[in-house]
Amino acid sequence: MGFNFKAFATAFMDDQAKAIQKRIQDAEDYEDQQRELAERNKSVVGKRRALVNLAKTEINMLKKLGAKDKHINAAIAAGPKALFEFSQSLQKEAQKRPSAGGSYTFSESELDAFIDMPDEFSAQAMDPAEHYANSIGLASPSLASYKAKDQGFLKSALGMGLKDSARARLDKDAYYEGYSMMDINEVARQEAYESMDPGTYFSFSPTKDYNPVSVGPAFREAYNDASELSPAIQSQLINSGLKGEELQNAKDAKIQEQQMGVVNAYAQQHRDRFLEDTSINVRGLLGDDLYLSTLADYKASEELEKFVAARLLDLPGIDVGTRIKVPYDNGVVEIVLGEGDQVVSMKQDNRDVSEDLHDDVIVGLQKAGKLNMSTITLAESGQTLEEAVPRPYAPDVFFPDPYNKYDEDEDFPESAPEGFDGSNRVHYVTEINDRSAIVVGVPPRPSEGLFSELRGGGMSGEERDKILSGEMSVPKKLKPSQWDELFGETHNRDGSPKPSAAPEKTVDKPVESGILDLRNYGTTEEKDEAFDALPIGGLYYDDDGSGPLPKGKERNG
Repeated sequence: MGFNFKAFATAFMDDQAKAIQKRIQDAEDYEDQQRELAERNKSVVGKRRALVNLAKTEINMLKKLGAKDKHINAAIAAGPKALFEFSQSLQKEAQKRPSAGGSYTFSESELDAFIDMPDEFSAQAMDPAEHYANSIGLASPSLASYKAKDQGFLKSALGMGLKDSARARLDKDAYYEGYSMMDINEVARQEAYESMDPGTYFSFSPTKDYNPVSVGPAFREAYNDASELSPAIQSQLINSGLKGEELQNAKDAKIQEQQMGVVNAYAQQHRDRFLEDTSINVRGLLGDDLYLSTLADYKASEELEKFVAARLLDLPGIDVGTRIKVPYDNGVVEIVLGEGDQVVSMKQDNRDVSEDLHDDVIVGLQKAGKLNMSTITLAESGQTLEEAVPRPYAPDVFFPDPYNKYDEDEDFPESAPEGFDGSNRVHYVTEINDRSAIVVGVPPRPSEGLFSELRGGGMSGEERDKILSGEMSVPKKLKPSQWDELFGETHNRDGSPKPSAAPEKTVDKPVESGILDLRNYGTTEEKDEAFDALPIGGLYYDDDGSGPLPKGKERNG
């Protein structure tokens, strides 16, 4: 019996037809199935979209409170609820600052103190909203991202690759919320939350509730205790070999270290609420410089900028509109202050500093100790504030004996006190902080009054000579006429010495055009009138030829 080729061909073609038909049916079933799944899975996309929108609200709130992308992304990577818990915690923390009027922006240093998180992690620079969407499996739509393989004519004729083509067709067009049917089904297959950066940890430690009634007394008691050294520390300092003034300086430094330890302990718990509590007055305890450098670690930079700017405007020689220069970071920062304790403009090395960086720079200058009379230069004159603004007259003071009252009839010490050159021996005795002190110089002129000339007794020529030579102190009950007789020709009413009647020969400084020269005016009234007409910051030469000086709020000199 021979081979029946015709029967074989017929059977083969029947089998192929059935296989092709099956492939077509499978592809159609697959497409119908995916369409049905996409219709059901629309709700999954809707719910996750709602979560993303809710997350965006919390992200915007956190940014308004000062949180950076790295803080927000760490919370997102730490777990499905961590972002929302972070937002609630930071909002509660802001509510603890009633002085902010319901709006508070935390500085990065404050946030770093609250938050425990990795220094670096892979998702720290991502857009937080995108990071959150990816973490809950809701990546952005990617229409037509799936391409069907090219099957060729023969495979296509045999119905091969039809399912692949159906998949590509289902991925081509948007079906819901911008997602294709295949996108929707892919979203539904993913977990409801999966960290994009596994292993990232995040925790928030809130400050303690602040009650000034209980905190104030407890702090003052601890601060006072810190002002005394323990016997062990005193012995350690004495055994170090230090003596005299060096030993006392070492003790003072140790006491300050102990007191700052108390301040920092309370500041870490209660932050700027404690530092700015006027009933405690930490500023008065520490002094401006140390207080501001401490406050900078706990206060929002934006608010601290105003705080520092206000302090600058209080300095003599600086007013609204004054251009000042300060050395910083191997360069020079130029600052102009405006109304409302604001920084109007700032340049660093002649390049404009972005407004959003003003607070960081000015706080950095304060913390670096660059904002003082000796480092600030007036741009117009090139003088430091110390050079441009004469210091008020301040006589030398010393305490002759820390235990016994000084007898004003006693002779002036034969050996000059430490730090006193002995060139002037005129002195008077007064009380300073309940201790008898010797003031080297002339006392202020006694005030005029109905009975001013009745106080005290007469004064002989011998007594005048002894007063002027320093053999006896200036009497406490000095009459105005006696003061005039003793010091009227040589001293001003505040006790400061007058310029010499025979001034030293000096070379006149050239007077530039547009600079007021008070030497050109005769009477005091004329000088005052001309000075009053000069605008703040304008330049002038003073009576003694010093200058040019910028005009401050009050006349210098």
